[in-house]
Amino acid sequence: MRLWKIRCIRLILCIFRIFPVVNNRIVFVCNYGKSYACNPKYVFKALREKYGEKLQYVWVLNEKHPELEGQAVQVKNKSMAFFYYMLTARVIVGNNALGSYLPKRSSQCFINTWHGGGAYKKVHFDVAVSDTDRKIYEIFARQTDCHLSSSKLFTECMAVSTKVPKERFLEVGMPRNDCLLQSLLQNGETGSEESAGDRSLILKRLGVKEELWQKKILLYAPTFRGETNHGYFENSMDIPAVLESLEKRFSGEWILLFRGHPKMLRIEMEQCVCVTGYEDMQEILLCADALITDFSSVMWDYMFLQRPGFLYIPDLEELEKEDRFYTKVKDWPFEYARSNHQLCEIIEHYEKQKAMDKIEAHKRLLGNVETGQACEKVSDYIYKKVCS
Repeated sequence: MRLWKIRCIRLILCIFRIFPVVNNRIVFVCNYGKSYACNPKYVFKALREKYGEKLQYVWVLNEKHPELEGQAVQVKNKSMAFFYYMLTARVIVGNNALGSYLPKRSSQCFINTWHGGGAYKKVHFDVAVSDTDRKIYEIFARQTDCHLSSSKLFTECMAVSTKVPKERFLEVGMPRNDCLLQSLLQNGETGSEESAGDRSLILKRLGVKEELWQKKILLYAPTFRGETNHGYFENSMDIPAVLESLEKRFSGEWILLFRGHPKMLRIEMEQCVCVTGYEDMQEILLCADALITDFSSVMWDYMFLQRPGFLYIPDLEELEKEDRFYTKVKDWPFEYARSNHQLCEIIEHYEKQKAMDKIEAHKRLLGNVETGQACEKVSDYIYKKVCS
């Protein structure tokens, strides 16, 4: 969107300032209204459980979600109702930057929960290619009152790449990861087995056939390449060979779930169950017995379950030449491979203690702040805002 157009829209939308800001009104936005998921979902659930009807909840969703019936007002993205609620809410919670076309009021508080932990691929000013992009990012920064952080290094990197002042970062972790940390504490390494009832329910919703529920699950969740709004991904993983290696090392029969990034073009993959359309990634992670990704921040989330994880990055040399990352790949929480042969080798030679040591070293390097209490801390932060 060109800057002159943004300025015109902001000017027109100032008409909503005739309506007062409602102190107990909170708006939640995830992926621009495309889903009820990620950090906003978990913050909402925590607020709803702790403060109930004391607060007024509004969700931006392009399609009404049955789970929210009677729980929250639901409005379509960029509808008249959307503009009304967005410009009269005391607090706005989103997992992306607040739209540059929205003239946020000084009495409003926008909390950017972001949509990934760790410090991996570069964003915003670190990858900006035009002056227009930079101007828009400057608006994003000015309108961000609080930015959640998963680690000390995340804060350092994002304060530079977004130009949001460091003091506005709230280092409490990702609310969506509380359930992963709590699962590990409650069930240890056998969490997926001890929660068999929940696992079966999720697998059913994922569209996995019942006869496959007892098999072990490999989740393949790569991120996109290319431009932000024109993402692509080309699969080169030898699925049969990888599943065979998993069976050799960990025994049992394995199936593969494929989760593509929302910004990817539509991908059809054989020999797997595609779960890209399923909203809640954390529920998929809880079901997965092993993960393969590339430079997606899902590695940060999954490491808290202390289950086998592997990185497959066939285009790593090209990505490193382009200086795409904040941290070195060798320091990430899982072993990495550039080829199918290497991937099968690191799977078959997986050592539990060595893997746990690597995860702990990664958490120390980044200055991990995840404790499993992010939902509680963020919900208390919000409640103080609406009471001030």
